Amino acid sequence: MGYGAVFVAETPLDVAILAAGYADGYPRNASPAAFAAFDGVPRRLLGRVSMDLIAVDVTETDARPGDKVELLGPNALVDDVAAAAGTTAYEILTRLPLRAQRTYRGAV
Repeated sequence: MGYGAVFVAETPLDVAILAAGYADGYPRNASPAAFAAFDGVPRRLLGRVSMDLIAVDVTETDARPGDKVELLGPNALVDDVAAAAGTTAYEILTRLPLRAQRTYRGAV
């Protein structure tokens, strides 16, 4: 799964395909160490982050098409994504393009 088929499932999985990727500023090299959060629970990324798609393991969840997922937020911290990608939180935040939805909720 992913560019170069870097992930091969050893057992059957349920996979969610997210309509986001490195064109949205999410670091291509963050997987497999980064996580997305469904209902506040971290779920591992599968394969490489693609330009417009990210695959996430949603096995043993109630995930349904249209559910919200956090790639950056209270349950998917920008510092953790930056560490997974070998960079800084500032770089992650400054590479977010205009097509990425932003919600400012106050200073940290």
